[in-house]
Amino acid sequence: MCSYRCDNGESTGSNRYYCKVGSMTVATTHEEIMTELVSNGPMMVGLMIYEDFMNYEAGIYKHVTGEELGGHAMKLVGYGHDENEGLYWELQNQWSEDWGEKGFVRVKAGEIGIDSVALACMPDLI
Repeated sequence: MCSYRCDNGESTGSNRYYCKVGSMTVATTHEEIMTELVSNGPMMVGLMIYEDFMNYEAGIYKHVTGEELGGHAMKLVGYGHDENEGLYWELQNQWSEDWGEKGFVRVKAGEIGIDSVALACMPDLI
């Protein structure tokens, strides 16, 4: 149990949740990622951010222009298929609801390293 202080000075507690031993899943193919999403829910993925990603507003993102800015992690929450773009991943970003599609982004499969490794685990609810 972690102790935190509220604005009014009162102390509150928060449980920390960890991965259940032996439950870590590392998915490295489109099929493995889709199966894990459907079976157990959201996963964490790493990706490379480029300058054009910062200006994303809507649609299926594909890197077109700009320099690489560095790595980033997001929560992978789903996938879909577009008749023009093919398979895409839907992710939740932590940059606020003012960015992208109310805080979400759809990224074309195979772009910016998004589907090279996805991680998930079952929580150990203490």
